[in-house]
Amino acid sequence: MERVLAPANLRRAYQRVVSNKGAPGADGMTVADLAGYVRQYWPTLKARLLAGEYQPQAVRAVEIPKPQGGTRQLGIPSVVDRLIQQALQQHYLVAACGAETVGCVDSGGFKLAWRSR
Repeated sequence: MERVLAPANLRRAYQRVVSNKGAPGADGMTVADLAGYVRQYWPTLKARLLAGEYQPQAVRAVEIPKPQGGTRQLGIPSVVDRLIQQALQQHYLVAACGAETVGCVDSGGFKLAWRSR
């Protein structure tokens, strides 16, 4: 987990979350609020993550209309949870695939094998 929380990995994760923009989660925090929040609460957040005590926040449920009618439900995590998820994803994809695949991971075209059921 120390490597996941390494400054270089977190900076990349932060940049990805900010560039993706996205709506606030259930807590109402926007991407613009993330830097200030992380500056203020990072020691506590990091300690909880390292101790295995971190609990993700509630996900905000939003109904999105479908083109053919009806709706589908979308869950929007908090921006802090998106930062942590991005840091984990970056670290474990690179670790699983080797350093030579970093360009592919960053391109957005690289995906692990997902199976729909």
